[in-house]
Amino acid sequence: GMRDPPPAANHSDAESSDPNSPQRWATAPSAPSSSSRRRHSRGGDVAAAFSLINRMTDEGVRPDEATFNSLMGVCSRARDTRALERAVALMEKSGIPPGCTTYNIAMKSYVRARDTKSVEEIFKLMKASMKPTTISYNIAIDCYCQIGNMQRAAEYFSEMTENQVEPDIVTFTTLIKGFGRIGCGSRALELYTALCEGNARGGHSGGLKVQEQTFYATINACLLSHLVEDALKVALDMLKEGIPMRSRTLKWMLETAIREDDEKVALATLSAVDPKGRLLKAAEKRWLLEQIDELGGFFFLKSKLRV
Repeated sequence: GMRDPPPAANHSDAESSDPNSPQRWATAPSAPSSSSRRRHSRGGDVAAAFSLINRMTDEGVRPDEATFNSLMGVCSRARDTRALERAVALMEKSGIPPGCTTYNIAMKSYVRARDTKSVEEIFKLMKASMKPTTISYNIAIDCYCQIGNMQRAAEYFSEMTENQVEPDIVTFTTLIKGFGRIGCGSRALELYTALCEGNARGGHSGGLKVQEQTFYATINACLLSHLVEDALKVALDMLKEGIPMRSRTLKWMLETAIREDDEKVALATLSAVDPKGRLLKAAEKRWLLEQIDELGGFFFLKSKLRV
């Protein structure tokens, strides 16, 4: 059977005295899925996965680390941290020590549950037995970016580089998203600029190619901070790389320019991103025109949107 989760504040004396024991990993309540249909589907997947492990054992097939990592992956995708702990306990009972992937899957599951305490505990256990990978640090950084604690995220980034673990494009994109979430578009832009310049001169970001998700993360961060002109510059960089603009992002750029009462930037954005007027959908144009009518002005932008 599965043990009850320990209190968040401390661990039971009955737990294993081994500091590396996976049984010391805290358990958070599983997050609800978006619909009952998806919830039942995920629950069925978890039950089926455990049933398969039992069948393997009954037939004399010994599960290995990859088997348990797959089982934990099912639990993680189902956002079922109780089932995850059950899988970890079963893995320990089988005498199989957790590997790097095992720790990463567990951390990712608790990131989804917004359980920073458990993420910290698991990462500490991992560092006591092996060197974390880039993926491991990315998960820890993402944990704090998601809740807006950019100071802790930056600390992990510093620790990462000090331990000579190379950041990748996911590291920078995650940090850019994090700064965007707290309305610090200027910091996001600094990271984006450093990333672009690093491609030319080397350093932590040297050799990394800016990808589509990084461009969009930076554009979004700028717009969340009302830096529409900077968002346009990043968008132009993206277009030069042959990456198309999404209509909803163009709509958001124009909406921000309208709200900032900057018709010049709005016209420049429309002219540079959608010169033929084919990107915006009819409903998006109507919505923008409604915003203009509400605020007044923007005669030239209005005429272009009506074409």
